[in-house]
This record gives sequence, structure tokens and C-alpha cells, in this order.
Amino acid sequence: MAQLLLTGHSRGLGAALARHLLGEAHSVLGVARKQLGGIGTLPRGSLSQLTADLADRESLLALSRGSALQEFFQNAQQAVLIH
Repeated sequence: MAQLLLTGHSRGLGAALARHLLGEAHSVLGVARKQLGGIGTLPRGSLSQLTADLADRESLLALSRGSALQEFFQNAQQAVLIH
């Protein structure tokens, strides 16, 4: 299964897409200004969330300095960015 990085996953179309992908048993790393709430029990997939404003330089730098992205993708056979 692919490891998916989904930006803007906390509301609107991004939230709907996150729920769909989780229902398909994907492993999703969501990056958004706010975390996705009200997800309850995950359908089948796994969701990790990072809070970052991708339009803000300092927020992007902090995201790149952290280890969360590397840890999420370290054993991935396929990595997919959905932006």
C-alpha cells in the first residue's frame, strides 16, 4: 500500500478525500493548518497529522527540520503527494 501525504486534509474536499482514502485502508499523513476532528474510529487506514501552514515560510522550515516526514515515509514502497 502507498504512503500518502495529503495537504489541506482538515476540511472541505481535503477532509472528504482523507476519509475516502482511510476507508480504502491507506496510510495517510495529513498536513493542514488545523487537525481533522470528528473522525472517530478510523475506517481501516491509519492517519497521522501534522499542523503546518504551507503558505508560511517559517512553518515550512519547521516541518522540514522535523523527523515526522522521514519517519512516515521510511519504509514506503510508494510515496504519493496529493496537494
